[in-house]
Amino acid sequence: MIRRPPRSTLFPYTTLFRSGTFSTAGGLRGAGDTVPPLVASAVGVFGGRILMAVFLYVVFHPPVFIIWCSMFPDLILRTLIMAMRLKSGKWKKARI
Repeated sequence: MIRRPPRSTLFPYTTLFRSGTFSTAGGLRGAGDTVPPLVASAVGVFGGRILMAVFLYVVFHPPVFIIWCSMFPDLILRTLIMAMRLKSGKWKKARI
């Protein structure tokens, strides 16, 4: 039987990615660049979280705790997409 670590052990790791994602998305939205955060969220949720959860369940049949960990690809995808947008500087030319 697989022992499940308490959720409190994963919280610090998810917080690192969530804080980067939320602050970058908020900055882009505040600058008037609203479409890239929307696209990043959609790609992250459907491409990262849902696909990874289905893949993990179908292939490995793990406990729910492991499926909960499928949130990591979602957060990483969102952070990467928004960081690329921020670094490109295109958000400076957004019209409100």
